Amino acid sequence: LHRAASGGFGGFYPSANWPAQFLALTMGGRTLYIACHDGLSGTKWFSFDVGRDFRFTLAPPDMAVPGADFEQDFDAVLKPIRGNWFDACLEYRKWALKQRWAPERPVKDRDTPEGFKRICLWICENGPPEKIVPGVERALSFFRVPMGLHWYCWHQIPFDNDYPHYFPAKPGFKEAVARLVGKGLFVMPYINGRLWDSDTPDFPEALPFATKGLDGKFYVEIYGSGEKLVPMCPYTKFWGDKLVGIVKRLVEEFGVNAVYIDQVAAAGPRLCFDRTHGHPLGGGHWWVDGYYRILRRIRAIAPGRLAMTSENNCEAYMRWFDAFLTWTWRHPDMAPLYDAVYGARILRFASPGLGGGGDDDTAFR
Repeated sequence: LHRAASGGFGGFYPSANWPAQFLALTMGGRTLYIACHDGLSGTKWFSFDVGRDFRFTLAPPDMAVPGADFEQDFDAVLKPIRGNWFDACLEYRKWALKQRWAPERPVKDRDTPEGFKRICLWICENGPPEKIVPGVERALSFFRVPMGLHWYCWHQIPFDNDYPHYFPAKPGFKEAVARLVGKGLFVMPYINGRLWDSDTPDFPEALPFATKGLDGKFYVEIYGSGEKLVPMCPYTKFWGDKLVGIVKRLVEEFGVNAVYIDQVAAAGPRLCFDRTHGHPLGGGHWWVDGYYRILRRIRAIAPGRLAMTSENNCEAYMRWFDAFLTWTWRHPDMAPLYDAVYGARILRFASPGLGGGGDDDTAFR
């Protein structure tokens, strides 16, 4: 909530930095509702500069083809309403809950595992079973509430390195999962839903299915590990088969009852120009369509028994996930926009606590 707003701000949709396609301008008791009613979640940028303009900029399909036609297949909506940001949320909600991404039923009636719906406390841990299991068991004994374990680096490869080669797991991982699941815990290992490490021996095999820019070169993303990680194209069967295979093995061989698929909801689409992938070149809604096919296959692995989560929150992927890890820093003037629109339809969990958002101890509690 920007009070007496000045300057500019914006974001990229669909992603965590612009998770729903609207904003609201309030003066006195009246609000201007501004939205893109795009039910297919096409790629676009939003920007607002106080005192100058509001814009949404499309990345249309086939944008690499000179002179290609493009027809906008959704409405841009400007509507004056009474009230404030909350009333604008209700206006958006009336449209949004009818779209393909919205779960048809509230959380209590979804096929999310019943125990997962009752989790009160999450533990986020990193490392081998002998380090993690004793502490988790002490926490279970102390708190005596339904709990979940978000487990990073359960694999032998380092974090953000050598993806997607998560196997073999660390010694004792399978036995640890069985022990903790047996105590009623949800054990949720980390995997990444987008990236392939470019220095792995089999990267040449994956390269044809990586996202590529207009110049034909593959994109590279670098995080804390320093590795050159390449976002894969979700429209390709190759990447879909790889992700589905990883989750299937985690469920069937190691017995996990939840999985965290990083970056899917958080990171925006890459504009891919590889003609061999079969999607329109550049923008459009094909990126989301590709992940829909992948996530539908993953949900079919163990329906009602496997909980699926992703990083941050973005409306476009709600139907396929049971919860979003909303780790974004909390700020004193944050308005619960996403909860006002989608509150009963998907779980949110986690908080990064203090340190980056400006809230004090009381606000955090």
